[in-house]
Amino acid sequence: MGTGIMSQLLYTFPYPISGLEQLGWAFWWLNIVLFTLFTGMQLAQIVIFPKEALLMLHDPTQSLFVGAIPMGFATIVNGIVFFCVPRFGSPAVEAAWVTFWIDTGLSLISGWLVPYYMFVYHRHRMETMTSVWFFPMVPGVVTALSAAIVAKVVDSGRATQLLFTGYVLWGMTIPIAFIVIAIFFQRLMLHNLPAKESLVSCLLPMGPFGASSGALLSLGMVAMDVFNERTTPRADAALLSFGHSAAGVGLVAGLIFWGFGVWWLPMTASLLCSHWGSLPFNMGWWAFIFPMGIYCAATDTLAKLTGLQFFQVMGAMLTVAIFLGWVCIMGMTVVRAWQGHLFRAYSPSQPMVKVHAGSPEPSARNGTNGV
Repeated sequence: MGTGIMSQLLYTFPYPISGLEQLGWAFWWLNIVLFTLFTGMQLAQIVIFPKEALLMLHDPTQSLFVGAIPMGFATIVNGIVFFCVPRFGSPAVEAAWVTFWIDTGLSLISGWLVPYYMFVYHRHRMETMTSVWFFPMVPGVVTALSAAIVAKVVDSGRATQLLFTGYVLWGMTIPIAFIVIAIFFQRLMLHNLPAKESLVSCLLPMGPFGASSGALLSLGMVAMDVFNERTTPRADAALLSFGHSAAGVGLVAGLIFWGFGVWWLPMTASLLCSHWGSLPFNMGWWAFIFPMGIYCAATDTLAKLTGLQFFQVMGAMLTVAIFLGWVCIMGMTVVRAWQGHLFRAYSPSQPMVKVHAGSPEPSARNGTNGV
C-alpha cells in the first residue's frame, strides 16, 4: 500500500522534475514484488494451514487488515493506467479494466465479510477501540478512485459503467467510515489516547478524508468528460446536467472533505510529537504512509482542478515528507525483520465461538497481533 501510493505520488508530482516518472515506475514494480510476495505467503498459509487461516477472521485485530489487500491491489491497478498504458497501449487498457473489477470484488468482500465477523464473533470495547475499525470498509472508496482513473483510458461506454460504479462504491464506504470516525472521536474524548503501540492509528482517518475528496473530484471530472455537449444527445438533458453538476458538486464536496484533514492532521501530529520518544516501532508505522499518500493525491488533484499555487506547494511538500517517511520506515522495517523482532506467526490455542450479549470474550482475542 505505502509503496504503491508512493509510486503514484511521484508520477503526479505537481512540478516537472526529470526522472520522477522513472522513479515512480521503479516504485510500482517494487510494489508488485512486495504484493506478490506477501499475498503468496498468505495463500500458502491458507493451503497448508486452512483451519488456522480461518481463525484469523475471528481475531478482532488481525481480521481488520483484510482491507489492506484490495487497497494494495488498487495501487497496482492505478499504476497500470499511469505507467503501462502510455507504453503498451490497448493491452494495458484491457488489463486495467479486468484488474479493476477484481479489485472491486475484493473490496466488497472486505466491506461485507469483516463487519459480519465483527458483529457476530468479535468482542470489542469502547476503551480499546482504535481507528483501525473502519479499515475493512475503506477499500470501497479507494476502488472508487481507481474507477475514475481507469475511466480516463477506456471508451465512453465502459467509462459510464465505471463512473456509476465509483459513486456506488463511494456511497457504500464513506458514510460508514465517518460513522466509525465519529465513534473514535467519542472514544478519544471519553477514554483519552490509545495505547502507545497503536497511537499511530490516530493518523488513519486521513485516508478516508483524502480518498473521499479525491474520488469525488476525479469522478466529477470523468462525468464532465462522459456527459457533455459533444457526446450526449440533446434529448438526454438529465445526463448532460448530471455531467456539469457532478463536476461542480465534486469540487465543492472535495474541498470540504479535504478540509477535514486540515483539522485532523495538525491535531494528530501534535499528539504523536508529544509521545514520540516512547513510541515503539511496529508495522503500524506504515499508517503514516498510505493515508497521508491518499490525502496528498487529493491535494494534487485540487491543484490540477483549481490551478492554485497553494495546493501545488502543499502537494509538493507532502510528497517530499511522505517519501522521506517511506525511506525511514522501510529501512526500520527491513532491519527489524532481519533481526526477527517484527513478525510473529498467528497461533490460536482455543476453538472459536460466537459472541452473544453477556458471553465471555472469545478466545480469538488471545491470538497474537503481529502483522
